[in-house]
Amino acid sequence: MSLRWSAENIFSWRSQHERVKRWSHRLHEVGDADSFQERLDFFLAFFLNCYALRDWFIKSNSISQTEMDNLIQSNEAMRLCRDICNRSKHLTLNRPASTEANFSIGREYSPSGDRFFIAYLDSIRDLFGVAMSCVKFWDDFLVTYKPPEPANPFARSADR
Repeated sequence: MSLRWSAENIFSWRSQHERVKRWSHRLHEVGDADSFQERLDFFLAFFLNCYALRDWFIKSNSISQTEMDNLIQSNEAMRLCRDICNRSKHLTLNRPASTEANFSIGREYSPSGDRFFIAYLDSIRDLFGVAMSCVKFWDDFLVTYKPPEPANPFARSADR
């Protein structure tokens, strides 16, 4: 038996976009009191959901796969997001990496609080900064491409 709607995708791409926003808010909330592994889990969950939003826009016919992949390829933060997402799901990258297959995520200690970073190619970037750049990518995408808003299944017939 299946219902007409399912809780995780009831609002099409908007469901996943809202999930990405909730994960980004959790990155703000997780503090030094939490364990290293728990904090890393929040980052990995964010990047998994953030990159998955690509598929939601494609499958909702908001943009073609080629156009979406070109947008992502032109954005360094989203290329890192893709690689973090795929390696955290599959252990290794089987396809060519968007940045570098052997990137490293690490933690830097400081008196004002430690931070996560990603080292790739000859660069080191703050992982929180990368995550916030990914959020900005999707915010800019919504403004520029204006994907059609999903129908609200809870709206009264006259409101639809």
